[in-house]
Amino acid sequence: MKTKNELKLIRRRKSPVDGKTKFIFVLLKPRSPLEGSLHSAEIELELIRVQLEEEAEACLDLERQLSKVNQDCLSWKSKYEHACTFHTEEIEDIR
Repeated sequence: MKTKNELKLIRRRKSPVDGKTKFIFVLLKPRSPLEGSLHSAEIELELIRVQLEEEAEACLDLERQLSKVNQDCLSWKSKYEHACTFHTEEIEDIR
């Protein structure tokens, strides 16, 4: 029969994590929070890009609306200036 110490040694030898692998895990462990932070930053960057695209589209839409309103304004102004000129001529003819 084997002693407890011998059984522990056998388990360690059969363990898939040997010294080199354990060393790699130790080296990679501090990177995990950094990788998590990087991933979070990438997600945040993508959200900001989407928001920027939406705001750019909204800005273009507002510019189109402003252009249309300005055209309507000029049209109404021209229409009423013409009507005003016509009525002014009528009044002068009556005098």
